Amino acid sequence: EPSCCWPKLRPGLHYEDCFPRWSGTVQWRGKEQCEADIDQYEVAYGVDFDWVLWTRPDVRWEFPIGDIRSFPSDRVHTTKTTYTELSDIFALVPRRYMPI
Repeated sequence: EPSCCWPKLRPGLHYEDCFPRWSGTVQWRGKEQCEADIDQYEVAYGVDFDWVLWTRPDVRWEFPIGDIRSFPSDRVHTTKTTYTELSDIFALVPRRYMPI
């Protein structure tokens, strides 16, 4: 919480309780399940993924995202939103950043 500019909350309340790291508990659980499925697949087939693509189930892709090799692998690539830290619509995540 910033030390300035935000209104005081009632005792016992904190801003991090109002604005969790993820957009919602259902989405958070979906990302946990995604990670578990990826872990299981990698072990079962002896492969390692370099990237994970998060999307909402109601998103329809109209065009390719481009050559994945052109994305720097030290960053999470997502769309800008004004109300969350991480977009719930799209994120291209390096696998090493996936542990939730």
